[in-house]
Amino acid sequence: LFVVLNSDQVWDEDGFKPLLWRLMDGWNDEKYDIVLLLQDMKTICGDDYHGLGDYKFDVSGRPVRNLNKEAGFPYKFSGISIVHPRVFKNSPDGKFSMVALYDRAQGEGRLGAVVNTGVMYMMSSPEAVAAAENSRLSR
Repeated sequence: LFVVLNSDQVWDEDGFKPLLWRLMDGWNDEKYDIVLLLQDMKTICGDDYHGLGDYKFDVSGRPVRNLNKEAGFPYKFSGISIVHPRVFKNSPDGKFSMVALYDRAQGEGRLGAVVNTGVMYMMSSPEAVAAAENSRLSR
């Protein structure tokens, strides 16, 4: 398995179990090819995360991506995922977005997700760092 981690986020842990362990607890090799860490939009601090969410859960608890950029998707993808190497079979040649693999796993019913209950801070610009430093979301 791969743990894929974007480098421009910082998380404020919530609870006693570290975030990556909680994500690993969500992994089930028989059910999933990819498990995403999702973040509630209300617990994100940073200038890059305003607007519409990326995911919601369907009635069976499976994550569904916001393909049509609609309201009602309360979660953003946090930049952390667990990815099984088998998802790269038949992947596009050259550079491609991992979103293509997320969508394929979703379509095959093999995409899972865990929601982070702590705060996520975007650190992708000086403005986002300042927002995190002055945030009222932190405890």
